[in-house]
Amino acid sequence: MKLLEFAVTGYKNLSREVRLTDLGRINVIHGDNNVGKSNVLEALQLFFALLGRDVENGLPLGPNKVAWMMEPRLLELTEHRIGEIFDMRGPLAATIRLEAKFSVSEAAFNRAGILPVLPTDRVTIVLELAREYGRPDLRISVSRFQFNDVRDAAIEEFTAAEAGFAQRLALLLARNQLMHDPVGRPAFALIEENRRVRGRRERPGEGSASAILSPTMLLNLWDASVSADPSQIGRWKLLKDLAKKHLPPFQSGDLLVTFDRSQDSAFVVHEGAGDIRLRHHLLGTGVQQVLSLLGLLLTTDARWVAIEEPECNLRYTLQLRLREALDTLTRDERGPGQLFVTSHSPAFETEAYFYAMRLDAEGVPVIERRPKRDARMFVAFDAEVPPAEGRGEVSWVSSEGLVLVPPRLRPRLEVQNGGEVAFLTNHSSGRVEILSEREFLDVLGPAEEDA
Repeated sequence: MKLLEFAVTGYKNLSREVRLTDLGRINVIHGDNNVGKSNVLEALQLFFALLGRDVENGLPLGPNKVAWMMEPRLLELTEHRIGEIFDMRGPLAATIRLEAKFSVSEAAFNRAGILPVLPTDRVTIVLELAREYGRPDLRISVSRFQFNDVRDAAIEEFTAAEAGFAQRLALLLARNQLMHDPVGRPAFALIEENRRVRGRRERPGEGSASAILSPTMLLNLWDASVSADPSQIGRWKLLKDLAKKHLPPFQSGDLLVTFDRSQDSAFVVHEGAGDIRLRHHLLGTGVQQVLSLLGLLLTTDARWVAIEEPECNLRYTLQLRLREALDTLTRDERGPGQLFVTSHSPAFETEAYFYAMRLDAEGVPVIERRPKRDARMFVAFDAEVPPAEGRGEVSWVSSEGLVLVPPRLRPRLEVQNGGEVAFLTNHSSGRVEILSEREFLDVLGPAEEDA
């Protein structure tokens, strides 16, 4: 399943339509503070929450069908009050319009045990949330539920089989049904800047913690590591693989989670050589930040995840490692298939385009797609960053003095997981060349004791 487009109008300061088109695996939104980037992510969450709001009764499909939602239910779904989600400058009677276009494969229906009776290469769903003067609740309606831009369940009378299929499709999109959870969990998750998953309830008695890896996160990882559920097992193994591939400490050790009964707490552990185990607080804070974010991504069980400013408190070299991990993650069927990222850093560009958000002359947010080569200029990033693509196999030196080598050359230099390289000046050409350790030793020739 893939989200192809998303558009929102009337949510908070998004008074005119903001539309994201040609969505890829990792979709980055750049823009100044307070321009409305987070509002786009929150609108996405609102769409999915409304789509799966009532598992028993389903969506109000069909001509002239509506439903009503009181504020307590809205708070439970989105953590918003009715007075907070509409443009404060707009009229009291107002409408939020949320539009999403999906492509759903036959394999997705097969996994869910659903027989498709309508084409789903391109399914457009438009939900409207209206506030009417004098009423304490909100009016929910489906103004469009169209299959391949032809038949529309919102305005046509469907057969019982077709209407039932539309309802099951909505639930399939809104809920990620796991083997141990027949009702399913939300298919969309929003990870806020404080690394809290919006709408997720904390475990009883835990509350929030100031630690980078919170007690809730650690217990969720512990549960996954000892689970008998194939979905949980797969995601835990994927986290171990990501740490091994992209985080330096674990490239020479293993990622474990242990539970200390004396402290009634779980701990992430780095197991190195010689039976040495280091708990997570002894690792660097940057490594803990990346582990926390990857753990959140995998324990939400969501297909679509939005992340606010993943670069927070990470030096640029770790941002690049995180980008590589996110790229790996979205290519693996065990992880979320699409990510939506708001950022002030050019480190997370993986698609050909990013989404540039700004305020127009009237102070209204607008958004446009721009080629990723413009990302550094758009965010005014003045740190040392990798050169643009298309200039050959170029290595670069970070502001920390670290040499970063293009992935394709790392096996050639025998530094796939880190290691030493040498720089020599070629006296014939005058150029500086980079050599692997083995090549450097060959240049030096045999040591005196071996001669």
